[in-house]
Amino acid sequence: MRELNRLGVTGAIDAGGGFQNYPEDYAVIEKLAADGQLTIRLGYNLFTQKPKGEKDDFLRWARSSKYQQGDDYFRHNGAGEMLVFSAADFEDFREPRPDMPPEMEPELEAVVRILVQNRWPWRLHATYDETISRSLDVFERVNQDMPLDGLHWFFDHAETISERSIDRIAALGGGIAVQHRMAYQGEYFVETLRSGCGRSYAAGRAHAGERRQALRRHRCDACRVLQSVGVRSPGWSRGARSGACASTRSATASTARQRCAYGPRTSPGSPMKRARRAGSRSASSPT
Repeated sequence: MRELNRLGVTGAIDAGGGFQNYPEDYAVIEKLAADGQLTIRLGYNLFTQKPKGEKDDFLRWARSSKYQQGDDYFRHNGAGEMLVFSAADFEDFREPRPDMPPEMEPELEAVVRILVQNRWPWRLHATYDETISRSLDVFERVNQDMPLDGLHWFFDHAETISERSIDRIAALGGGIAVQHRMAYQGEYFVETLRSGCGRSYAAGRAHAGERRQALRRHRCDACRVLQSVGVRSPGWSRGARSGACASTRSATASTARQRCAYGPRTSPGSPMKRARRAGSRSASSPT
């Protein structure tokens, strides 16, 4: 916490992570909170850890925990980003897109009904639109007889989300949390698109750009896209600012200025890095 304070961080959200069992693995942080020794405000999400045991986890947690229990320094923030293992697609863009199993919908619906009944917000890890659209089928079905009615929820990541899915999210009052991952894995993503669809590299880039434009057009009105403005390249930030609302432009511009002090970060083999190497060779060549 001292290191985070040194960097100016005053609050964080714990999205569960792997192998963090509640309440056993939260004993230390709960003791610090009880003793008034936290210097970071922490909101924690409960993340199920056992495949096929997700419903039991959330039933047990709903009996022992209430949404927003705690204080300003340590507070329960809802569920996720793992709700059920069968609905969690991975995000290794060097690998083909995974297909979720047929049991995804009934398992996800059982957990979502528990969350809605107890008025717990949730976040759900979903990289691909194929997963997102199936999850939305579940949310819409639950909403028919258990209205979400202002309950906050969102998808994490959503790199290949379609405009149709964005509209469906907006209709249910949900959101999308996007991050800077494409600044580091964009080349892998384009290469996978090309190899999987028989497209050229340029066509793959164009397809990825269409996805990005869909998010940009809907960022401020069709749904609440929550932008993680942590570490990203100034070039990415300049592109994102063009379609963002005023508050997002300000936050992203501030992040870009901070990153400029250290120089842009690039992934191996990126166009920016290749251009930098080419410029360096030109400067060292005799004239």
